[in-house]
Amino acid sequence: MTIEEDYIYNRNGEAEYRVLPRGIISDYMGNCVAYIRKTSFNTCIYDYDGNQIAWFEKGALRDKEGYLVGFSDNNLTEKNYNMPMLPYKKLKSNRNVFDKIEPNRKIAQPCQIRPMPKNMWSKKSLKEILEG
Repeated sequence: MTIEEDYIYNRNGEAEYRVLPRGIISDYMGNCVAYIRKTSFNTCIYDYDGNQIAWFEKGALRDKEGYLVGFSDNNLTEKNYNMPMLPYKKLKSNRNVFDKIEPNRKIAQPCQIRPMPKNMWSKKSLKEILEG
């Protein structure tokens, strides 16, 4: 799987997580909190227990109901309808992070049918979605 390194911003425009080329989502302490799994039709985000926790599409990270919880730099230039107003992005942290060893991935559930994207922010924060 080839994924570019990227950042995931929260609703305040803060780069809260990093997406590593291996599809791992980590916090700024180097902890692996979730991973991206691409199928032929969808890009799903899973926790390390194998539970699907979100969707990733065209630079938008959405909860399982279709509400926006975060956004990235990559692919956001494509037409992505049903997006609420995005905040200005704040400066990324420039601290050096040593990535910790990725936990074992349990068998993942099948990717669920993607809901219609909604033009609103989720009531849950990005941290609540990714770290449970």
